Amino acid sequence: MNIVYVVSPLLTIRRSADADTFLDKCVSTLCEFCTVSPLQSAAALRMAEPDAGDVIVFLNRADQQYEAPFVDFLQKGLRNRASVLPVAMTVAERHPPAIIADRQSFDVHEKLRQRALDNGQLATIAIVFARQVMAILKPTLIAEPMHLFLSHRRFDGEEITAAFDRVLRATAQKSFRDLFDVQVGEDAQNIIEERLRTSDAVLFLDTPKTGESEWIAKELQLALSLQLPIVWIRIGSLEDRKPLAVVPAVAPHFDFPEWAPSGDDVNAQEVENIIQEAFRIHHRDYVDRLFDELGRLRDIAHVHNLELKNVDSRRMLFSLTLPRKSDRYRERPLTHLLQLFGRSPSRQDYSAFPACAKDGGYETHPKHGEHYDSAILLAATPSRPTAGIDEGGLHTDSISDYVAEINRRTAPPKPQSKRIVISGAFADCEPEFQQNMTNAVHAIVETSLRAGRAISFGAHPTFQFMIFDLAKRLRPQDFKEAVRMYVSRYFVTDATITEFQNIVQVIPTEAVSGDRPRSLTLMRKAMLEDSEAGALVVIGGKTARGGHTPGVDEEIQFARNAKLPVFVFGSVGGRSSELSAAATPTQRAGLSRMPAECNDALASSLDYARLSQTILEALA
Repeated sequence: MNIVYVVSPLLTIRRSADADTFLDKCVSTLCEFCTVSPLQSAAALRMAEPDAGDVIVFLNRADQQYEAPFVDFLQKGLRNRASVLPVAMTVAERHPPAIIADRQSFDVHEKLRQRALDNGQLATIAIVFARQVMAILKPTLIAEPMHLFLSHRRFDGEEITAAFDRVLRATAQKSFRDLFDVQVGEDAQNIIEERLRTSDAVLFLDTPKTGESEWIAKELQLALSLQLPIVWIRIGSLEDRKPLAVVPAVAPHFDFPEWAPSGDDVNAQEVENIIQEAFRIHHRDYVDRLFDELGRLRDIAHVHNLELKNVDSRRMLFSLTLPRKSDRYRERPLTHLLQLFGRSPSRQDYSAFPACAKDGGYETHPKHGEHYDSAILLAATPSRPTAGIDEGGLHTDSISDYVAEINRRTAPPKPQSKRIVISGAFADCEPEFQQNMTNAVHAIVETSLRAGRAISFGAHPTFQFMIFDLAKRLRPQDFKEAVRMYVSRYFVTDATITEFQNIVQVIPTEAVSGDRPRSLTLMRKAMLEDSEAGALVVIGGKTARGGHTPGVDEEIQFARNAKLPVFVFGSVGGRSSELSAAATPTQRAGLSRMPAECNDALASSLDYARLSQTILEALA
């Protein structure tokens, strides 16, 4: 059995309220999925026997004056090849003990800074760390060589993209360039869309002429709607660039003004850095979404008395039994055998599944075959109209589609008249963590649309296309009625409004004497005072830095005036995190009208799908 040994702060740094908060949340998160052994005393350190496959978690101390029982325990773990994960709560504690001086500590201070959070969101960073621990314990979470999609403008980016591709192939990554892989006479756009659906991340090579391309805008729109990580690489001078129609983040992940877009050579080390960034974002987001959906499946099983059994914790093999409708004769329940992956399942995973099932007690009978009804490999891949199936009858599917299907079987959705109003914008955090904002918006929109709820929002150049595409995929019969977008004539022309009206309901509001703030106020007021508005969900948003007036505050006030419940996501950074951290439990309850435990999750959780389901249940 794989165990996570968590050393008490009392045995390293002594007492610390922040350390207790961090470790308590880390342990509670890990306990959902694996065995955790807290070590509270020197005697416990002496008795513990960490082994290969186990993980040791402890907090560094600044002065390096560790007591002998702890050092002996650490040496024992290293001899037995356990994984050792030091944690630095502060800048002064970044250096691990001398016997593991080459190890990188998990830097809590830096993780907070990167995400534009403060110590009020330590629980969020604890969840991040817990998921890193899980990735070490469970091999099916580890990504293999990634499928990378290179999005670029041929007009001025063909040469540098070819150079980029050469370096990628030299590092054994799998990449796709539209010019390289598409044969003459094929429907290139259909192929590009299919390749996007099977990619792990998009490398967006933004050259000066990219903003002129409608195809690039479509690729970015589809990538956002599929919830693919987009690594934005801006190449060339900032002068004479046309603005992008779809902006994937507030700022690029990488900026190379010195690179010549028409050049045929790139710095191999920089390409390696970009690949590593794509890996980090992809792996973190896939694992986050996988655990989000597993949490939702656990909730559904609990509410509807389904049996969700952990068959093999290390290889993430589960069985789910569902009652079968029986009119006259008793019939056995349906049994689904599920294996979860933090990446797209490979051919090797297909081949390994029978042995994995056998080890879990599901050996195939030589005459009667399997004694389960379906075997399904699930990953946090983009949703598809149908599940895949191989010649042996093994299914593959998106875990979000699977959980939605189980939810539909147990509690069919009922159309709701009230809309979910979404408020927010990218937070002032590093580009790597702006994906959290995209994931949160994606989760609330997807969960709401699947549940029969409609959406309203103020036009946003990144999220509007993602929302449009989600509505078309999830609500093909009524997608136009399912989405209502408010726009101010201060920003858009009549021609743009007409164009949008072919896709969604558009509610234009007037420009106020050329006054931008007053025009935005009018639009926000109309959106929140709409008779169909049922709740406000606040995700991110600009803070007051640089003299900016946060629009989120005004929208919350309009929602409260209209007596609408307000749900503030605390883990995405930006203004919503500031408001969540500053609110008292009583204030949070007054906004959301939910119990304390739900408000605590809303303040810190990264499980955006689960939070979205909690919000809809509160509104039922």
